[in-house]
Amino acid sequence: MSKSKHLVKWQENEHLKKKGDRNSEHGCLWRHQSYRDEAYPPCNYRKNAHEHSKSTDEADKYYNIPNDRCSRQYVTYWSKFLKIAWTKGNKKEGRKARPIKGTKPKAPKDGAWDLGKDDNFQHWMIPYWHNTHHIIGCGAVRRTFEKDEEQKLLLASGWNINNKINAIILPKQIEVARILKLPAHVPPRTPPSHKKFCGDVESGLNKIKAKLAKNRGETNHELVDEDKGACKDQLERVSKRVRSFLFRAGEKDPGIDIDTLSLDSLNWAWTRGV
Repeated sequence: MSKSKHLVKWQENEHLKKKGDRNSEHGCLWRHQSYRDEAYPPCNYRKNAHEHSKSTDEADKYYNIPNDRCSRQYVTYWSKFLKIAWTKGNKKEGRKARPIKGTKPKAPKDGAWDLGKDDNFQHWMIPYWHNTHHIIGCGAVRRTFEKDEEQKLLLASGWNINNKINAIILPKQIEVARILKLPAHVPPRTPPSHKKFCGDVESGLNKIKAKLAKNRGETNHELVDEDKGACKDQLERVSKRVRSFLFRAGEKDPGIDIDTLSLDSLNWAWTRGV
C-alpha cells in the first residue's frame, strides 16, 4: 500500500511506541510477514491467526481432525489422494511442469495436523502447504479508502488489518482442503491471485463506506473523524461474517477455490451482531 509522508511518519512513531507490547491496540494497514518476530506483536498476522484458531473452538471444529465434520473414515479415505504439488508449466515457452519441493503434506495421523502440535503452522509448509489469508486485504482497503485522510482515519480508529479475526489459515492444495472441509487458497496450477474474492470484499466495503458517509453532504460524502468508531466496528463485523462464510463454504463444497465463491449473499448493511 502506498503511503504519504505523514502516514509513514505516523506508522513509524506508532509502531515504535507500541514495540513489544502484545496487548496494545493500534492501527495498521500494512502487511507484516514474520511469524517469530516479536517487535510488533499486534501486526504479526500469521502468528495472530494461529493463536486465534488454536485458542477458540475453531481448533477442534475445523482444523484438528478427525472431528464432528470430518469423521475418521472420511479423513482416511481422502488421505490416499495427498501428493506433492506440481507447477503448471508452459509448452509455448518450453517450461515443463515440475514438482514443488516441500509440498508433500504429512499424513494426518494421530493429531499430526493439529494446531497445537509441535511447530505446526510456524512455517508455511508445516504440516501442509498453507497460507494465512487477510480476509479484508490491503488492496481492498487501499482502493476503498483511497485518500490519505481516510486511511489516517482508519489508523486513528485503532483498526489493524493484521488483527486475529481478520487473518485465517487456509490450505493451498485442494487435496488437503478437501480433507479439512475448508476452501483452498490460490491452489497450485491456478492464477496466482484471488481477484474475484478481493473484488467482492472491496464491493462490500464500498457499500459500508457509502452507508457511513451518506449523511455527509457537506463533505461530499466523505468519511469524517466522528465516523472512525463506527468504521472500525463495521470492518471487524466484515471480518467475522466473511470468516464464518468461508468455513460454511468449505463444509458445503470441500476444497473449493475461494476465488470461485461469491460474497453477494452476505449482508453488508449496517446491522447489529454478526
